Amino acid sequence: MRRFQEKPIVLLNAVVATGWSNAIYIGDWRHKVITVSGGVGTVKFATSDGASVGSELAPTFSSAAAYDNLWDYDRAKNKNSGSTITSDDGEAISGTVERYALEDDGSRWFALQLSAYTSGAFYAHLQLSNDNE
Repeated sequence: MRRFQEKPIVLLNAVVATGWSNAIYIGDWRHKVITVSGGVGTVKFATSDGASVGSELAPTFSSAAAYDNLWDYDRAKNKNSGSTITSDDGEAISGTVERYALEDDGSRWFALQLSAYTSGAFYAHLQLSNDNE
């Protein structure tokens, strides 16, 4: 099993409106660190085990969660402040650089949501890694 993803995965690149990143497969990775910078708004962290029971396909995060579109917001820890971001609330960002450790267990899919957008361009990337084996 690889120790690190070769390069970070871009989630948001100069985004200036509310919306979602693409769904990213995270099932092979234990540690997930998200770096967000730029504008003023709220970020939320969503995960899923699959679009429906028994499915390995990604859900459509931008659509409401349902029996055939299974996903939910997950907790993350702000690596700068040490605070835990509750799953449904997300965290307001005001032009700073913030790093988060996703607190999930065994999820296959991840997406970042930008909500309550106010101003500025948002940038975000995801770094994946495993323990030494």
